Amino acid sequence: MLLAGRDGFFGFQVRDELWVLAVMELAVGLALFCIKDVVFRLWLLAWAITNYFVIRGALSFEGVELATSFIGSLSDPFHLSRGWSGRAVWLIPYYLLAGAYLSLAWRGWRAFQESRRNRARLQTGKGGFWKISCPACGGRVQFPLTSEGWDIPCPHCTQPMKLRREEELKASCYFCQGHIQFPVHALGRRIACPHCRGEITLRGQDTPVTASESKAPEARPAEACGILRNPGSKSSSASALLGALFLINGTWLMSEEILDIRGHYEVLEYGAKSPVPLIRMRADFKVLLAPSGWQITATNSDRAGEWALLAFDGTNTFALMPYEGHFVGKAPGGSRHFATVSTGPLYETSVTDYLHLHVLWLAFAAGQVAKADSGVGTMPLPWAYPRKNVSAYGYRWHFTFSPDGMFVTKCEARRDPALDLPLEEELLRPTLSYPRSPAAYQRQADLRAIRSVVPAGFVNAAYSTTSMRSMGQWNIPAEGTFVHSNYNNGRPFKRSEATLKVTEVATVSAPDTTVPDLTEKTLTRDFRYRQQKENRIYEGAVYVQGPGDWRSATDPLLLKEADAYLAHGPKFGDYGLLASFKDPRTGWKRMLLYGTFVALQVLFVTLLWRGIRNRRGLADQEGTHTYEGLTL
Repeated sequence: MLLAGRDGFFGFQVRDELWVLAVMELAVGLALFCIKDVVFRLWLLAWAITNYFVIRGALSFEGVELATSFIGSLSDPFHLSRGWSGRAVWLIPYYLLAGAYLSLAWRGWRAFQESRRNRARLQTGKGGFWKISCPACGGRVQFPLTSEGWDIPCPHCTQPMKLRREEELKASCYFCQGHIQFPVHALGRRIACPHCRGEITLRGQDTPVTASESKAPEARPAEACGILRNPGSKSSSASALLGALFLINGTWLMSEEILDIRGHYEVLEYGAKSPVPLIRMRADFKVLLAPSGWQITATNSDRAGEWALLAFDGTNTFALMPYEGHFVGKAPGGSRHFATVSTGPLYETSVTDYLHLHVLWLAFAAGQVAKADSGVGTMPLPWAYPRKNVSAYGYRWHFTFSPDGMFVTKCEARRDPALDLPLEEELLRPTLSYPRSPAAYQRQADLRAIRSVVPAGFVNAAYSTTSMRSMGQWNIPAEGTFVHSNYNNGRPFKRSEATLKVTEVATVSAPDTTVPDLTEKTLTRDFRYRQQKENRIYEGAVYVQGPGDWRSATDPLLLKEADAYLAHGPKFGDYGLLASFKDPRTGWKRMLLYGTFVALQVLFVTLLWRGIRNRRGLADQEGTHTYEGLTL
């Protein structure tokens, strides 16, 4: 389903874009391995990783959430939390960016210093003199620059010779056949080949060195693969190598006593073609129930830092979870938690639900919601990201309740095409964020098309209470099962299954308030502020709050922000180039990112063209290096 959508920045289909990106990453990786020019390799790495950051920033403005870890559950066998694996994946691009640009700056500084030294040598001739070798006896002769062009007898052998600048000789390495250029006075010297590091003796023009005069280089895997080409390039080559490999208390309720239910559950996740589970997650839960509301908390049994809370106070639903594990990068305002607030009792997640709270919501809260007739019969699928995914709609729920009417004993979500709406009406659902770009609009259209092929009556999810437990006047679910299925390429397959078990039930005194207090700074998305005025939609407020009480639904500053957006923000459905820059909060940043991306491509093409032109003009000098004061 995700592959059939479209990217919010470029507007291409995600499936095609992934193929293009895979080919480009492979090409960049091979280039970093194979190209001998270290500077060009560094420029290529810097260009690729800078593009990554620009596109990542642009996608964030399109509403794309960046998961902490791109390796999913692969870190589980090593007992690494998603936070630590996310930090590692988050750190790699910054290392590549810093390594590439710092290496380029260092090499540029060295080249500048060498250029200054060379200009000084040319201007002064090392103190006003040149040195050459006699062509007859090889003796060294030093003469002032003013004597260049004179014919004199050699002071060593008396043979006639002309005073002129010395010509360069060429030879090839016996081991790697690399070309070496050197001055005449270096004839007979033993040096390390600048290409393979083998020890060789410099001989005449284009004369390979014999094996008897040479010493083979020591076996060093990095140099044998061509990664380290010359001294001083280890740091930059390490960056290029990694770049090649690279290319992720509350509260309660208004009665004197409430139910305290505790237990554990297990979730197995499957792939479209995998008969065995790919992911296994175990968690402990706690549920507090009262006539006016409820609270559900869950904690991963293997990773205590992975937890989530869901609460309803009779009017609004509050979801709270750690910021770490759901987002990449530095938290705004130093936030340590992330929260959403919405009107009504429905569970409408906007981020990845690693703990599958929908299973607990169906088992313990959906009964009260259905009794209140809150639209639960046609609610969107909670696990399908209903605020971002139009295909989460179009399903009808069928419930069977316990004898006391408080809990759901059985329910199914069945596909009902009669609930489908025209695309424009679908996109204006109050619990769905309207697409902000042509690519996002097309993605929703594609998702709706995918949903349309799901046959009527297809059961997307089914929950069943397998045993009940009596507690006073209540019959409480003691054990239950949940099965979630998907429809792919004309056939259904099991996506996940969960089993839960209640281990403890008690009645406790209710606290005075109905909303959990915030104990940390919390990044909050408040959908209570969602408003529509004519052809503009304000999707909701985003702010940092806490520790302490939650903001109310009538905060003057947030209401002022909503009014400003409804008066001057971009109109929904207006996808012109200038329209995307009208958002008073992010318009200038979006313009800066688009401009930077275009400038990067122009810069890369310019550098590539100049590099090719210079290579053609200096082809005879390709492969030369500087070694211990000699030009090789």
